[in-house]
Amino acid sequence: MNKPPAKRYILTLRTPDVDGRTLDIELDKIEHNPFATREIEDLEILAGSMKDSGLLSPICVRRKHDSSEKFELVFGHRRFLAAKKLGWKSIRAEVISASNEEMIIFSLAENINRSDFKDYEKAKLLQKMRDDYGWTVRRTAEALGKSSSFVSQHLEMLNIFGDPPEVESQPQLVKLLSSLSERHARILLHLQDLQERIQVAKLIVLCNLGVRETQRYVDRMILSKNHGRRKPRNARLQEIQNLVIKDIQSYENKSIASLVSTRHDRFTLFDDSSPIGQRLDYTHAIDKHVRFMAKIANLRYDLDSMNIESFTNTAVVTFFTHYDAMLSGLPMHRVSRVTVVAVKERGSWKIVHEHWSPIPIGQTETLDPGSRKLQQWLTHASSPG
Repeated sequence: MNKPPAKRYILTLRTPDVDGRTLDIELDKIEHNPFATREIEDLEILAGSMKDSGLLSPICVRRKHDSSEKFELVFGHRRFLAAKKLGWKSIRAEVISASNEEMIIFSLAENINRSDFKDYEKAKLLQKMRDDYGWTVRRTAEALGKSSSFVSQHLEMLNIFGDPPEVESQPQLVKLLSSLSERHARILLHLQDLQERIQVAKLIVLCNLGVRETQRYVDRMILSKNHGRRKPRNARLQEIQNLVIKDIQSYENKSIASLVSTRHDRFTLFDDSSPIGQRLDYTHAIDKHVRFMAKIANLRYDLDSMNIESFTNTAVVTFFTHYDAMLSGLPMHRVSRVTVVAVKERGSWKIVHEHWSPIPIGQTETLDPGSRKLQQWLTHASSPG
């Protein structure tokens, strides 16, 4: 039997005797919704539309309790800010009566599905409804047309770095938390150590990790703690791992022949050295490696956090690598995040693509995903010489 759709409750706007009308109100008499937490950016498109077509629908305001001449926005924040950006003196607005809790619900309902409405901002408003006005998770969910799990999971997000009041007193943690999605936060809750959660969150932000990448990374951390270093599950994964290690050792040994033996004839390369930002085909990649090996000396790689995902005859391998060398007589220290794509044809695995993403040395103090080795690399790479 199909589950009936969630019931959505529409809050009734209560209008006092003299209001419930649409008026032209001077912009300098309108203040922001005191319960709105959003940081609104990028008004260019909306401002352009309003400049060409005018205001298609009025904003909504309530009178301030301590002033008959001032108003507070209920909803329509973007239109209000766009009007100010265009230099308008007044704007058309419907004047209603709304309680503080209705103001919060209206702010949530107006923005809940907007992509630029951060999950952390939603969580803060949901928390206020619970703590200040006693709304239950179920009542809030019904008012917003959302599931109870949607509300509870957003509320739980506020606890991932510890006691919420203590987190609020630390601007860096607030900024970090506001950069995460609720789904990222849900994954971090699997880590018991608060400092590990914070450091993995920094990794998510720095490397722009998606939800699936984060889930795999956290799973590896937990597996490593429980069972030691992760080993390939079967011979297929061992074969893929050996291919990647041979590829890296080919660089160390300056062996073009060995390197070519790991590559598919459709191989492409995107890496962290000049020419940066270019995807090279097989021929240009090999030419680049020849020039690189002519200038390099004492090259040594170290790998960490290797993960292999295999899908029939295709595999994706990700890992971190630190490498030291002398390049044209000068010391070189780098840390990169590497993605390798391999395919199996005629019974053997070949690398069809490599993508090397450098981790900027200037940002490495924010990166500690829980790996002692990686932290040592980053400390070494950021030190002189």
